[in-house]
Amino acid sequence: MGLIKRLYLFTFAGIILITIVMSLLFWFLNALNSAMEKVDYTQRIGEVVDQLQLHVFERETNLSYREAHDWFVDQERFMNLIQTAPILSSKQQTLQNSIVSQNASLIILFKHIQQVTEKFPESKISSHLNARLLMQIEVIREDCLELVANAEVSLRQVMQTLFYLIALILLVTVCGLVWGGISVSRVFRSSINEIQQGIRDIANGDYTEIKLSQNTSEFSDFVEKFNAMSKQLSETTVSRDSLQRLVAERTKALELISNTDALTNIANRRALYERGELELSRSKRHPIKLALLMLDCDFFKKVNDTYGHLIGDQVLQHLCRTFEKVIRNIDFLARYGGEEFVILLPSSDETGAIEMAKRIQLTLKNNPLVINELSLHVTVSIGIAISKYNSTKFENLLDAADHALLHAKKNGRDRFEVAESYTNRNN
Repeated sequence: MGLIKRLYLFTFAGIILITIVMSLLFWFLNALNSAMEKVDYTQRIGEVVDQLQLHVFERETNLSYREAHDWFVDQERFMNLIQTAPILSSKQQTLQNSIVSQNASLIILFKHIQQVTEKFPESKISSHLNARLLMQIEVIREDCLELVANAEVSLRQVMQTLFYLIALILLVTVCGLVWGGISVSRVFRSSINEIQQGIRDIANGDYTEIKLSQNTSEFSDFVEKFNAMSKQLSETTVSRDSLQRLVAERTKALELISNTDALTNIANRRALYERGELELSRSKRHPIKLALLMLDCDFFKKVNDTYGHLIGDQVLQHLCRTFEKVIRNIDFLARYGGEEFVILLPSSDETGAIEMAKRIQLTLKNNPLVINELSLHVTVSIGIAISKYNSTKFENLLDAADHALLHAKKNGRDRFEVAESYTNRNN
């Protein structure tokens, strides 16, 4: 499977994962709403039952039924409430049916108490029936409490289920990303190593074919052409000098690829160190000064988070094209890493380096990045370091520029600072 197909596969898997997550969230929202509706329903039933019980207690202290009207109002409210019950589980429905049945008996008993009370206001039969009424309400109240507890348990179960599902999805996502990264890295590393080994074999006069252990369309096309060339060389009487030239050309092409940043098409960090050591050695031999500018794109993470990584890539390309317009032919531009760049200025002192920094910032200010209807004004912070005649390592010069860059960012960004001076300098 080719690298492009692998990326398509990862993209498709990501879309499926997002779809699953959205479906689970939709399901959870419905389940949560249903569970909360059940809890709310059971709590309202409990409130009405408490009110009915209160009426009975009032009757125990007052032998007249002055609150009979309120009883029937609350009883009608209770009836309407239990008739509009939400969809319940089997256990909850059993409790609901018990409450409905008990309430029907409660209504009959209350009406019977009314009739007895009208004929015998202070009889023992009335007191006995009233006690039975209280017991009946208490039974209903216990069923209501059990219904409330069951509804709350259902709500907690829904919450726990969501937690476990999200944890599982996150675990699968992390494992998938790790597996995908390792897979692509292994394919790329093994293919490069096998191609390099094939080049070394041809350089030694061995025309064996390259056989990739990881077949990918991108590398297979290259290897196929390479093997065809190797076969042609083995079948003809090509001189060793011609073969060496061919190998040198292929090696140079691979070195060019390995020294070039794929996104911005400028020199990468490896090429920067090679050129930096060369320029530093030259500056100590003559002697002449060597200036180094380290540039960092301001708020680049915010650009990625706001507009996406594709726009972020175009911002980096825009910066490189702008730098190339400003620098001299003898200067050297390289991508140091992420959104950081380095410019080597041979035969330049502090004054020349400052002028270059000002021109870069002014050019960026006057040339925003325009993408469709979007216009981005990109700024950079710059750290400047000047080599001393006794400098021994290129890393020291980079480190000095990096410290100056750090001060430029701390002092407000979109500015430059010179190593070991750190005076405030705006563009």
